[in-house]
Amino acid sequence: INTDQAVIPIHASDLSSENIIRLEVHASDFVSNASIFSIGIVIDNTGPETTIGFEDFGANSIYSNLIIWTDTFSSSVPFFANTNLPFRIYSYDDYAGNKESYFNINGSTFVKYTNNFNLISDGYYNIKSFGIDNLDNIGSTNSENIIIDTIPPRIIAYTNGDIIVKNNTIFA
Repeated sequence: INTDQAVIPIHASDLSSENIIRLEVHASDFVSNASIFSIGIVIDNTGPETTIGFEDFGANSIYSNLIIWTDTFSSSVPFFANTNLPFRIYSYDDYAGNKESYFNINGSTFVKYTNNFNLISDGYYNIKSFGIDNLDNIGSTNSENIIIDTIPPRIIAYTNGDIIVKNNTIFA
């Protein structure tokens, strides 16, 4: 074998899914000199997965009294929060690694994620995100719903008679 021009066949089925192929070449010459060359080949043909989260705040944070309710982050169960907190995009790719992530809020144009972002007013938000890995594979778009609600409920009482207030107690 001419070691300068060795060809090693790889079957197409080895390339069809995420995989790490270990290629090991053993070579020896006519006087029994031998060497081994080993390389790992990463097959990555899917983009990164993304999700939306928020920073982990300690007890001394301005967010220590934050009330959050959610069963899970998902597009069908909204995430509720009672304050404006910094959200972030988490993106991960098992093989090639994440190169960059993009997101939009309520159908706006996708923008590159560079820093945490805040949802600045009460309301319903739909945030979509996707990632691109270091091989330029684009991941699927993730969609999450978030509701920011800082307004306490109003209590209204109705009566058919007179209202009397005595010592901070209402009698009707």
